[in-house]
Amino acid sequence: MIDLDAWGLTEDSALFYNVEGIPATIGHQVYPGCMAWDELPPRPFRVESLQRNGWMIEFEDFVKLLSSRAGEA
Repeated sequence: MIDLDAWGLTEDSALFYNVEGIPATIGHQVYPGCMAWDELPPRPFRVESLQRNGWMIEFEDFVKLLSSRAGEA
């Protein structure tokens, strides 16, 4: 399981997205801009891809998606 506190992930730390199965954020204080959380630390992600292929999700759904991706590593 990923330590959410260590990565500064809380319900109000960013806007959360699912981009074709990739967890992504916009506006995180430590990782600003558009970031993909399919690897740690998160990587920059094209906002155009997020807008075209993603949708906003709740924090709980982001955590589930993040946890499922971590299980793949």
